[in-house]
Amino acid sequence: MSAAVTPVPEITVSRAGRSWSVTLAPGTVFIGRADSCDVCLDDPMVSRQHTRLYQDPFGRWIVEDLDSHNGTWVGGRRVKSGTVTPGERIRIGPFTLKLAVPLDQRIPADETVTTTVSLMEAPLDQDLIQRPHEDQEALSKKRLMDLDRMGECLAKVVGSGDLYPEVCRWLGEMFETAVLILRAPRGAGAPTGPPAVLACEGGAAPEGTGSRAPYRLSQRTIRAAVESGQAVVASNVRLSDGQLGLTGVDGQRSRAVFCAPIGGGENWADLLYLEVSAEQAGADALAFIRVAARQVGLVGQSILRTEDVAERRALDHQLAMAREIQSNLVPRSLDIAPGLDLALAYEPALWVGGDYCDIWPLADGRVAFAVGDVSGKGFPAALVMANLQAALRAAVNSRPDPAEAVSQVGRHMAAHLPGGMFVTMFMGLLDPPTGRLTYLNAGHILPLLVRGSGEVSELGQPNNLPLGLSSAAFLHDDAVLEIGTALVAVTDGVTEAASPDGDRFGLDRLMGLLKGTPFTSSQDLVGAITRGVREFCGDQPQHDDITVLGLLRREPA
Repeated sequence: MSAAVTPVPEITVSRAGRSWSVTLAPGTVFIGRADSCDVCLDDPMVSRQHTRLYQDPFGRWIVEDLDSHNGTWVGGRRVKSGTVTPGERIRIGPFTLKLAVPLDQRIPADETVTTTVSLMEAPLDQDLIQRPHEDQEALSKKRLMDLDRMGECLAKVVGSGDLYPEVCRWLGEMFETAVLILRAPRGAGAPTGPPAVLACEGGAAPEGTGSRAPYRLSQRTIRAAVESGQAVVASNVRLSDGQLGLTGVDGQRSRAVFCAPIGGGENWADLLYLEVSAEQAGADALAFIRVAARQVGLVGQSILRTEDVAERRALDHQLAMAREIQSNLVPRSLDIAPGLDLALAYEPALWVGGDYCDIWPLADGRVAFAVGDVSGKGFPAALVMANLQAALRAAVNSRPDPAEAVSQVGRHMAAHLPGGMFVTMFMGLLDPPTGRLTYLNAGHILPLLVRGSGEVSELGQPNNLPLGLSSAAFLHDDAVLEIGTALVAVTDGVTEAASPDGDRFGLDRLMGLLKGTPFTSSQDLVGAITRGVREFCGDQPQHDDITVLGLLRREPA
């Protein structure tokens, strides 16, 4: 499941009745007291690097507290990490922060609209395009009552797709005229041609057809509203018949056209466009249309935010369930065999991940274990990981030779994985009493052997292709794991972890870390690796799944 990433151009910061906005740069945004932070909050209650804000691949904004002293609060709760919806308040010390998202283009067109529009460049004098003046802002009692009724009508709209059709219907009945909502391009290099019709009401349908007659719109009126960002009115009262060429409801009568911005972005604008008779174009008509369009825009933003919150909550629930399911696939009980000390760290970069790790006892007394990495991240990789676990367990339990078992799984993966997707994996079968280890490597990072003397060496070679790339048979190797020697297997989330300067953790740094780590248990080694990677990455978000498996052979008790 994936959501389109919606840009958030700025964040509003408030304190003691004063507020200001900060434009956000792409990527991770750091918030804190230090001058180097993207959003600097100068107050002793704010830590130097207090919080970071970033967008995940699902389009959600994640706020993460950076072990601050006074905490980061969202919705009245102190959070370590969690999603934040645009419009939701983040509390940091005495400051309140709120993501600001402009009205976007998610309010869809009414799919039942079958009409077309054409533009007419009427020979209007510029002074016939009028904008509201201060003395036109006051609304009559009737107009105020109309706005109140319109508000009641819009309050019943629950879906963004219903908003624009309902506005057109309501205003069309009120003015007994044609009403359209248009989406017009704007800015330098904007394409020419008629705007898109998102919704419309009114206009006669040709006899025998199910579609409305084409609307003829005033290009100059639309252009004036788009370029000025204000409500405008044009009238043919002073012109000969037909010069405006508006909606064609009545080409011979005196009339006026109103066009008012509802909302928009850098390259587009949604417009309320309607024609009324000269009798309805009273002194406060333009101000009424302007306020009505603004009200529609505010309602649209509110509906979109409500839909965002509902969508995020549903997604959060699904992700939480998926994470719980996947976490249950990772071994929890590691007390598998006498003389074998096991430790495991498993940290998906997202809610679910594509790293694979499994340990289980076999009927003949051996212990099977595997560490793998599915190409990619997120749900597709997690589905492959779950399939691999089931297939590998079934194959190994029925075949004592690991090469035969993995060959069977490899053929299955090659037949079913989509093109370009593969799995690297290291797998071993260990006999704890003797230390005999039968293993194979399918393109995975070489495991490391760590001896009590501090010596660290690689185990074997990746003598097989990754799973999913070929249906060829796999080959295995044999070794002996001495008492007091630990085997450590990792995924590339460790070796490819990046520092703030862009350096990679790398295999050499991993081996150096293990050489300098005294250990009496496998957890000593696993913990040293996870701490080392965390310190190396600093405050950078985790970009890949991290898995570390430690296996230490001891003297049986």
